Amino acid sequence: MGVLVNPDSLEAKERVKWEAQHTPYGPPGRSYVHRDFPMMLHLAGPPFGGLGPITIIEQQEVGSEREAEFYRSRGFRPTPLEALEAYEAQQVEFAKLNANLEYQKKNTLSPRAAAEVEAAQNAVAGHLPSVPVTPIKPRAKEEK
Repeated sequence: MGVLVNPDSLEAKERVKWEAQHTPYGPPGRSYVHRDFPMMLHLAGPPFGGLGPITIIEQQEVGSEREAEFYRSRGFRPTPLEALEAYEAQQVEFAKLNANLEYQKKNTLSPRAAAEVEAAQNAVAGHLPSVPVTPIKPRAKEEK
């Protein structure tokens, strides 16, 4: 059970002096100062198990701009809505790249290259935005 404090008491007046937000003791006594860090970053994706709508699957608290940049490069965003929009945009881009790859597989690639692309696509569950590069071994030079 909480303790009731009279807003006119000396304790309440002292507490209000240090608060930047409205409290049960009264209006704030100091001005609010916005600080960028620490901040919470959010990552969107399909839920674990793969079934269901896209949701926030991870959150990370960061304490500096360098740390925030590290997580932003891995798909984290400052707000949940931005994280969901970024994930949707990424999936649309992957779908476009996959459609381009299908077109190339049917129209421009050799049968061996098309089989290699097909094998790479079968190895992943979602869209395959790019095919891993298979190194081409140089031919042995003939001695004369």
